Amino acid sequence: MAPATSWISSKKRVGTWLFLVALAVAAGLAACDNGSTDPAGQRPDATELFPGLTVSDANGPGAGYALAAATAGLTYVSACPGTFSDGDEVTITNLANSESKTVPVVDGGFDPVTLEAEPGDELEIIVHHSDGSTSRFLTRVPPRKRPRVVRTVPPKDATDVVLSASALVVFSEPIDGTTVTAENIRLLLDGDPVAGTLALRDDGLIADLTPVETLEAGAEYTLVITTGLLDLNGDGLEEDVQVSFSTRTWVVSVSAGWFHTCALTLDSAAYCWGANWWGQLGRQVHNNEQSAMPVLTAAKFASLAAGYAHTCGLTASGQAYCWGGNSAGELGDGTTADRYQPAPVIGGHGFVSLTAGYKHTCAITQSGTAYCWGINDSGELGIPQGAASFCGGWPCSPEPVPVSGALRFVSIAGGHYHVCGLTASGKAYCWGWNSAYGLGSTESETCLDIDNNPSPCSTTPVAVSGGLSFASLSAGGSHSCGLTASGAGYCWGGNNFGQLGNGEPGGGPDSYQPVAVVGGQSFASIVAGQYHTCALTRAGQAFCWGNNAAGRLGIGEQAGPYVFTEPMAVTGDHVFKAVATSFDHTCALSSDRSVYCWGSDGFSSEFSPRRVRYLP
Repeated sequence: MAPATSWISSKKRVGTWLFLVALAVAAGLAACDNGSTDPAGQRPDATELFPGLTVSDANGPGAGYALAAATAGLTYVSACPGTFSDGDEVTITNLANSESKTVPVVDGGFDPVTLEAEPGDELEIIVHHSDGSTSRFLTRVPPRKRPRVVRTVPPKDATDVVLSASALVVFSEPIDGTTVTAENIRLLLDGDPVAGTLALRDDGLIADLTPVETLEAGAEYTLVITTGLLDLNGDGLEEDVQVSFSTRTWVVSVSAGWFHTCALTLDSAAYCWGANWWGQLGRQVHNNEQSAMPVLTAAKFASLAAGYAHTCGLTASGQAYCWGGNSAGELGDGTTADRYQPAPVIGGHGFVSLTAGYKHTCAITQSGTAYCWGINDSGELGIPQGAASFCGGWPCSPEPVPVSGALRFVSIAGGHYHVCGLTASGKAYCWGWNSAYGLGSTESETCLDIDNNPSPCSTTPVAVSGGLSFASLSAGGSHSCGLTASGAGYCWGGNNFGQLGNGEPGGGPDSYQPVAVVGGQSFASIVAGQYHTCALTRAGQAFCWGNNAAGRLGIGEQAGPYVFTEPMAVTGDHVFKAVATSFDHTCALSSDRSVYCWGSDGFSSEFSPRRVRYLP
């Protein structure tokens, strides 16, 4: 049997009164600014006990304005967030005409609900508490009441507001739309107005302010709502309201895996989305995520690297962590067990950069020594196959091993089945699978895969042919690319889809010699995917070439052949700061720190850049 409802019964009078006083104090500190009345000589009513509770007047003119006519003879009852902190529902009844409505309590409050009423009508307010009990209060419809702000989105003092956020203001009663202007509702950044569109919804209760551009990351904004706003009786807002909030810190880098993508924020948090079959998103549920989800770890990262079914992050102190698929020891934790929670790579090494490939991971130390771990069926670890152990029949190492040759590298780039490293002198060396000359050399050994099938490889780093000096390197599926100090792009290896960018119709033959990317552009960065390549100019314009199946080049849907052998401009007027490629999708970080992706997500294709939603 449900507990009986009472008007502060004698058995509960003292305890309930103290509870109500505490609630009233808490409500007075809520984001909704509340007026006060003089209770002297009066029985305490609901609006006195709960300052966040608002009952509007019910006068409303009956002619001359459609909304005013529609709302005449109505009172609006609302409660700011935090007003009823332990309430589940509130039932409001006009005792004069018995009309009653029950509304759910969300965050301790509720948006305006209407009742037919006249000034002076007595309203019963019953609060249904979370423990099953109820409390009964009374109040009256006032003859005149100025409107209030019930709540805002974002709320006061909110942090981590997404950069794509719009502002929303909920009023205690309908507002005259002619007063909803940029002077009376405005968003400020450092005191300056933020350009946006302002609209009042048809019911007059909610105003939306949508910024023209995405908000700045890591910034504090102030939403200003003034008394220039009038209700339908011509009464101004009770007082000016200012709501300050801050946006999330921006994304600083993005890494594309085979079927998932990860981004790193300025506050060193990792977010991932896409396939999660082996926990590569850093979450336990093994399903696909279309929204960016935070990696479940307390570790703070300075960089990320996404592979086929695993992801790794590097902390500022040089500790590497990995998570996801681990069948070949690619997590480097000494086991072959998959894990969704990031685990430290064993060995005690301090790394300065790391990279991830199909089932292998590599990193370099401060001294330039390269270490790799994971599968070694094509020499990806840079050690002889016989020097590795076995993981499920694959030659592998589940912990870091030093790459042969005693070379010192300043950067390292992991391809799908091979790795390349750059020395301080600008010389490029590669090791691993060399079926299409992705190592930039004809020097090859014979490696045996799990089924004892032979393939050309090199288990030690070999110099890339041609004698060029590079400023940066990238390794893809069966090809690799590098940029010179002047920004000239060169690629070598497989060219079955024109991924070398040499302009030859149909792609042309594979090449162990680096060939110049045609077009004459000077690039700031270049990245190699499975069968395509992308690069950014110093002005931030993106170009891609190679296989455009599933739209991985981002050049818009094209009729005819999918092979493009020279740089093609990515559609849109985006200015990008970084680009990442993988199996059949590409992602880029824009100048406003938004992430855009194009290509296949495994279910559909995007032929032009599409902004990733729900990122910080």
